[in-house]
Amino acid sequence: MPSPEHAAAIGALNKEMRRDLDSMGHGLSDAIIGYPGGGTRPQNGKGKDTDIAFGPMRRAVGERANGNETRYTVVAEIAISETETKLKRDTDFWLDPLRGNANLVITIKASRKLAYIKIDTWQRVNDRSHCTGSLSITKTTQGRVKVTGPLRIPFDALFDRAPTIPAERAISLSVQRLQSLAEVIWTAQGI
Repeated sequence: MPSPEHAAAIGALNKEMRRDLDSMGHGLSDAIIGYPGGGTRPQNGKGKDTDIAFGPMRRAVGERANGNETRYTVVAEIAISETETKLKRDTDFWLDPLRGNANLVITIKASRKLAYIKIDTWQRVNDRSHCTGSLSITKTTQGRVKVTGPLRIPFDALFDRAPTIPAERAISLSVQRLQSLAEVIWTAQGI
């Protein structure tokens, strides 16, 4: 069972991603399924549960991931008390084509004591996990929230296909949306 901080981060990320998809129109938000606590069990029966994962509603006929009915295209791992080492192991699992086989992993690392959140995106490059984006969110002592950039999720990573019309584009969670996400997490933490 996730902690209140985990649950807050999961809900806020899902909400903000769907808001951006809604802004594209064409029912794209409804074309994605969110899987809070989704998991995978590769052939050996061992596996992992994710904090939240996403995948397209419609898949190619017969598409399966390592014996599972569902293949997640984007996985988010939230770390509150976990170490960076464990977060990296989780990322490697989800990007491994023989285990999680995700296209993109989003890691959200929140400090337990400070109003500080680090968000990284990871993709498989040359058969290795590679950080493809990084940003931080902090709150100053005056209460001002600083965000170092938007969170970008490539369209093809989420939908497992290239955009086909001009409205389809990468998801970009703006500074304002990331501030909202951070405030939800910090409120759950009592920060």
